[in-house]
Amino acid sequence: SKQRSPITKLWTYRYRPVLTNNGGPIRGAMAVINKAPGFTVLLGVTTFGAIGENESVVSSSEILLVSKTDIGSEQPTIYWILRALR
Repeated sequence: SKQRSPITKLWTYRYRPVLTNNGGPIRGAMAVINKAPGFTVLLGVTTFGAIGENESVVSSSEILLVSKTDIGSEQPTIYWILRALR
């Protein structure tokens, strides 16, 4: 979702990332935003529960990005560091 602050005039974007596992089953994963060009990352760490082979799972928490500009219906480009928990 997105929201514009009338005070700061900044756009806040909230997302619940989805992780798809194309490998063998894992007990979970941790994801950290490495960079998100054009955004300030306010909350950039999330975790995922167990994921089977060729399955997807929604993150346990939201990420929070802030920008001076409205990106409309576009999705931000986010570069992640992922760590599987085996």
